[in-house]
Amino acid sequence: MMRFAVAILTAVSAASLSAFALSLRAGSLSPERAGLGLLFGLAVGVLAFFQTTRAAPRPVTRWEVLLWIVFALFAVRSFCWLLYFDKDLLKVGAPNNLGDICRHILYAKMFAAGEPLWPDHPLHAWALLRYYPGADFFQGMLQSLGCDERRTLTWCGLAGSALAVVALRRWGGSFAISGFLFAGGLAGFAIWSTGELKDYQMALAWKPLPTAIFLTQRGFLYALPAGLILLAHWRGEFFPRSAPRRVAGTRGAENAAPIARAWLRAEEPASLIAPLPAPRETGPFLPLWIEVTLLLGLAWFQLYAFLFVVALLGFWAVFYFPNADIRRHIVALLALSLPPAAALMALMTDFGGANSIHWSIGWMQKRNESSFGFWIVNFGLSLPIAAWLWARLAWRRVGAILNGGDCTDAAEAFVIPAGVAFVACALISFAPWEWDNTKLMIWSYLIVLPFAWELLLAPAPAMVRSIGCGLLFFSGAVSLAGGLRAGEHGYEIAKRSEIDELASSLQPIPMSARFVCAPEYNHPLVLLGRRIAMGYDGHLYGYGLDYDLLRREVETLMLGRRGWHKSAARLGVTHVYWGSREKKRYAKSTRPWDVPDRVVAAGDWGKIFELSSAR
Repeated sequence: MMRFAVAILTAVSAASLSAFALSLRAGSLSPERAGLGLLFGLAVGVLAFFQTTRAAPRPVTRWEVLLWIVFALFAVRSFCWLLYFDKDLLKVGAPNNLGDICRHILYAKMFAAGEPLWPDHPLHAWALLRYYPGADFFQGMLQSLGCDERRTLTWCGLAGSALAVVALRRWGGSFAISGFLFAGGLAGFAIWSTGELKDYQMALAWKPLPTAIFLTQRGFLYALPAGLILLAHWRGEFFPRSAPRRVAGTRGAENAAPIARAWLRAEEPASLIAPLPAPRETGPFLPLWIEVTLLLGLAWFQLYAFLFVVALLGFWAVFYFPNADIRRHIVALLALSLPPAAALMALMTDFGGANSIHWSIGWMQKRNESSFGFWIVNFGLSLPIAAWLWARLAWRRVGAILNGGDCTDAAEAFVIPAGVAFVACALISFAPWEWDNTKLMIWSYLIVLPFAWELLLAPAPAMVRSIGCGLLFFSGAVSLAGGLRAGEHGYEIAKRSEIDELASSLQPIPMSARFVCAPEYNHPLVLLGRRIAMGYDGHLYGYGLDYDLLRREVETLMLGRRGWHKSAARLGVTHVYWGSREKKRYAKSTRPWDVPDRVVAAGDWGKIFELSSAR
C-alpha cells in the first residue's frame, strides 16, 4: 500500500504543479493544460511506484482494524455529505465547514473558468490572491475537464483519507492513527456528568483534528499523508537502527538485535495497541526526486506544512548530523526544493506573511484564564507526556554533547525540534488569526506520538498502557463522535433553484466582471465563482488583508451615499447585485443605480445592475 500511496501523492503533486506552470505561462488554466498536467502526473506516478522501495510487510492487529473502520466511518460521514442537496436546499454536513467550503468552491470555479494567473483576489478589490491554492487548483483542473463538482470534492476527500491512514500507520502505527482521530484534552469527560454526546472540544482552542483541520483545510488531504511519508522515510534513511522491528511471535527473535529482543520482551501479546513497526533498516525508501516532488507539493498544497518540514531539515543540517553523506543529502534536498518553493511563495503570498507574525503569548489563552487550566483542558495528558519526553531527551542530548557522543538517535532528532516549534507557536502567532498556529502545532503533536509510545507506554505493563490510552483518547473520541453527529441534518448554505437561475442569468456577463454585494460567506456569487468587491470579513482577516477602507467604500456605494460613483470607480466594480441579503443589510439605501436601463439580469433572486456607464 505504501508504494501506491507514494505514487498517488507524487502524481497529484506533479500533475498540479505542471498544469500550473503551463497555465502561468499561457495566462490561465484550460482543459487542454489540465489534461496535459494529469497525463504528466500519471506518468510520474507510475515511475514513482516502480522506484519506491517496497516496505516490509507488517502484521495487522485487531485494534488496528477497528481504527480503520472508525476512520472509514469518519471519512464517509464527512466527505459523502460534504456538499449535498436536500430537496431544494444545498447543504454542508459539518457546521465548522460552512465558511471554508464556500471559499474552496469559489477558488476552484475561478481556476476552472480560466481566471488570469496570478489572479486578483476574488474577495478583495485591491489585492492579489494570497493563498496556497494547490487543492483548489487541482479541483479546478478536474472541473475544467467536465468532472462534477460535488463528486470530485467527495472522491478527493475519500482518497485523501485512505492515504492518511496509510501514512499514519507507516509513521506511528495504530497509536498515531488513534492520536490523530482522537486528539483532545479533558473536555470530553464532561459526558459523564451531562450524558450528552456532542463535540466538547470544538469550543476550545485545540479542536478535533479530523473535523477542524482535515475536513475543512483541503490542502491537508495531500499535506498530511505526504508530510508523514517524508518523515517516515527520513527516519528510516537517517536512523536505520533507531527503532526496533516488530516480529510476529517470538520465532526468529534470537537473531534480532539486542534492542529488538528487549523490546519484544516488553511487549505482551494482549496489549491494547500494537507497537510502532520500525522503518526499513537497509536500502533507500524514496529516491531524491520523489522527495523533492513531495516537498514542492507541500509548498503548493499547504504552506505551513512545508515550512515546518523545511525547518526540521534545516535543524538537522546545522545542529545534528556529523555524517557527511546525510548532511550532503539534506543540503541537496533543500537546494533543489527551496528555489522553486520560494518562487511559489512569491506568487502565493508576495512574501507578505511576515507582516502577520506577532507576539501572542499563551496562544489563544484568555487574559482571565489560568495557564495551567487552559493547557491541560485543551491537551490533557498528551501535554505533560510530551513535556516530560522532551525534557528527558534534551537532557540526554546535552549529556551526549558534553561526552562527545554521536548523533544517531531518532527520538532526539525529531522530538527536540518539534518541542521547540510547539513552544514557539505558544508564544508567537505566525498568522493574523492565532488559531492558524494549529496548522503548525499539529506536526509537533504527530511527531511526538510514536516516540511517546515507544519510550513511555510500550515498556509499561498492559494495564498501564490501557489506562494511559484511555486518558489520552477518550475525550477526543467523544468529541469526534459528537461532532459527526452534530451535522446529521446538515446546514443550509443556499437554495438550488436560486443558484441555478442565477447561473443562467450570469452567462452573458464576463468572468472578469467584479460585483458589489453583501459580504456574506455563502453569497450566491461566491458559490458561482464570481469576483466580488468585498467578501466575508472573517476570510479577509485570515489572509491578513486590511478591509476597513474597503468596507467603507462598499457601504458608500451600496447605500447610495454622495460620491457613490467614485467609490465604484475606486473599487473597480462593474455590476451591483441587489437581492434579499442586500435589502436586509442595506435597508436604508437610496439605490441611485436602480434605473431600468442599467438592469442586465433579473429574477426571483433579485437584480443585477451594470455600472460601466457610471464610471
